[in-house]
Formats: sequence, structure tokens, C-alpha cells
Amino acid sequence: MWLRDRLAVAERGLSLLEQKLHILEQELERRQTHASATRDIWQASCIRAQDRLLRANLLGGQLSLSHAMPSGGADITISKATSTGISYPSTVECRLRSCPDDTSIIDSATMAHARTAYRSAVTAAAQHAVAVAAVHAIEDELTATRIRAQGLRRRRIPTLRTELRRVELELDEEEHAETIRLRWVAQR
Repeated sequence: MWLRDRLAVAERGLSLLEQKLHILEQELERRQTHASATRDIWQASCIRAQDRLLRANLLGGQLSLSHAMPSGGADITISKATSTGISYPSTVECRLRSCPDDTSIIDSATMAHARTAYRSAVTAAAQHAVAVAAVHAIEDELTATRIRAQGLRRRRIPTLRTELRRVELELDEEEHAETIRLRWVAQR
């Protein structure tokens, strides 16, 4: 009886793992599409920022560029989401630090546009990084789940079925032998 219960539990576990695989595959496809979109946005932002920087450099010269570089960095906050038991990065908030006195540094409107374009590019890069990290986390879980399901499907369940057949055969043989003994005793 306990062997049948173990087999039922293993088969139910395999069913649940297959459901999880289906959910993870859908989530992976959705996240890959999102990562591709964020990559395109990031690349477009970089091209736009480089174009704006070139314009600012032509109009303001190299000296204005060196004065316009911000001294601060960025503060990035990543929020996580959980799906089917895995946690992965889902959203990012990027706060860029500004120069101590933005108005005195910006010599022209082109420099202000270049700075805005670079800020957008940094934010887009952070969003793309989070999207790619989510894809990797889901891919890792998908691989681990496939391995678990394969282990149940190819090893554990066949082993339990073989053992159940062996036990049932032994019980049938014992029952048959007992029936023969009872007949033999009844005939005496």
C-alpha cells in the first residue's frame, strides 16, 4: 500500500512540475519580449545621447563638456517579483544625482539636451539590466524544474512501478501458494 502511495505522490509531483514548466515557459517568453524591447529603447537612447553630445561639443567646445560632467552617480532601487516560487528583479527606479549647480554649468540649450539624453540612456540601461536579470533567473529555474521533472519521469516513477509490479507478483505467488496449500490440507 505504501508503495502505491509513493507512486501516486511521484506522479502528482510530476504533474505539478509539468504545470510549473508551462507557466515558466510563458513567463520566460513574456520576459524575453520585454528584455528585447528594453534593449531597443536603451540602444536608441544611447544613439540619441551621443548625437546630442556631439552637437553640444560642436557648439560649446571641449571645455564646456568637462564642466558639464556630473560629479555624482546614480541611486538604483530594484524591486523583486515572485512567480511560481522564484524571485526575480521586476522593476527599477533610477535616481540620478545632479551637479551641485546645474544652472551655472550648462552653457547652452544643447548641453541641457545632451545631459537629459544621457540621463534617459542611464535609466534605460538600468531597466534593460533588470529585464535581462529576470530572464536569467527564470531560465535558471526552468532548467532546474526540467531536471527535476526528468528525474521523476525517467528514474523515480519507473523504479517505483517496477518495485510495485515485483511486490504485486510476490503477493500473487504467495496467495497462489497459500491456495494450493489450503486445497492440499482440505483434501487430506
